[in-house]
Formats: sequence, C-alpha cells, structure tokens
Amino acid sequence: MANYFAYPVAFDYPFLNTSGGSDPYFNYYVINYILTYHKQLIYTKIINYPVGTYNYRPPFYMWSVVFASYIFSPFVGLSKAAYFAFSESDAFYAALLIIPVYLITKEIFGKKAGLIAAFLYTIMPSNLTAGILTDDRAHTPELIFAFLAIYFLRWL
Repeated sequence: MANYFAYPVAFDYPFLNTSGGSDPYFNYYVINYILTYHKQLIYTKIINYPVGTYNYRPPFYMWSVVFASYIFSPFVGLSKAAYFAFSESDAFYAALLIIPVYLITKEIFGKKAGLIAAFLYTIMPSNLTAGILTDDRAHTPELIFAFLAIYFLRWL
C-alpha cells in the first residue's frame, strides 16, 4: 500500500529520487556500470575521492536488479527497466524477508507466534519505510541471507 502513494514522487524518470542518502545513488551508479560494461565495478574514484578505493559492496543486490532490468526491458526499454527495477527492489526484498522471520519464530516459539511475528514485522515502521520506492538500499537482501542462515543452522 505504501508503494501506491509513493509512485508520483519516486517515479520522476529520468531523475533518481531517493531518500536513503548517498547509498542509493552509488548503487544506481554501479547498476548502470554493470549494464554498460557487463562486469562488476571493482575500483572507483567516486568513493574516497580523489584517491579512490575498491567497491566494497556485495554484488548480489546490483546483479539482481540488472537481471530484473533485462527481464522487463522488452516492455519499457533497458534504461527505464533498470530505473523501475531499482526503485521496486527494496520493497520486493522486504516482502520476501517476512518468510524467514516467520520460519525462525515458528521454529522457536510455535506456529501462532510465527504468524504474529510475521505480522508485526510486516507493519513495523522501519520495514514500511524501507519498502517505499525511494530508499533503494542493498541491506535487505543481506538480511534475507542472514536470517535464512540462522534458520538453517539448526541442522548443524
């Protein structure tokens, strides 16, 4: 529901409107680099200007947005598809994060507690604001992998 109200503000193509500080702008820069050169950005002067440094960000998030861009490019073109996929990605991953929250809580406290935890996570303000189309951070997919790792560690 939050995405519905954010569309007019977030989708002011070709201007990237983000509310997450400098991270979304750099993430979008890396995504455009991947789309242009078909490889991961390793070293850049944008970080630690003018000396430059290595791109320390995990590549999964950027490459997943690039993959979604290629899927939707026949409908709106690659540039717009990358823009829209980037703007929707955080909401998509935040919705997927509900699954490991439910699984972990169900394993520890039971099914009813798992449903309550999933519901509370769904309406949690930080999740709602991260899901709005203008935040575009790479940390939500990292949380999915961390939570699933915690869930699957029970078999070790």
